[in-house]
Amino acid sequence: WLVQPQQTDEFWLTACKDELAAGRSVGIKAKGLSMFPVIRPKQEVIIKTYPLEMLKIGQIIAFQRKTHLVVHRVVQIEKTPPYKLTCQGDANWYTDEPVSLQNYIGLIDLKGRKEQQSVLANVLYKPIISLFRMAMRAASKAKQITHSFQPNK
Repeated sequence: WLVQPQQTDEFWLTACKDELAAGRSVGIKAKGLSMFPVIRPKQEVIIKTYPLEMLKIGQIIAFQRKTHLVVHRVVQIEKTPPYKLTCQGDANWYTDEPVSLQNYIGLIDLKGRKEQQSVLANVLYKPIISLFRMAMRAASKAKQITHSFQPNK
């Protein structure tokens, strides 16, 4: 089923968890730009049940932050129990709080887009994303500089 945004985040989080617990996948529409360009606002992604212990660096997951869902990429894995993941949005500068079994929701499927799960994507995403982040920072800095100059009156 596809989550529609008419209800609160807390409502959809509970509904999502219930559907996944029943063995069904959940479709959601993305909000925000933290995973841009891989996931764009209003793009549909599918959350599937998947064991936390089987995750690999580079995969995209959903996890709970307070009362809403966050969809970010796994950047580091602590393999010894209790398993902890470090995630980060592709367009974000900083990593998220640790993800554990308590706030892990599921694996993201980008509706037939296989590149997020491919071995090549898992190996190459770090340098590509690092270049993207550097470009975003440079653009942000350039914007700050151009806006700091006041025209002569």
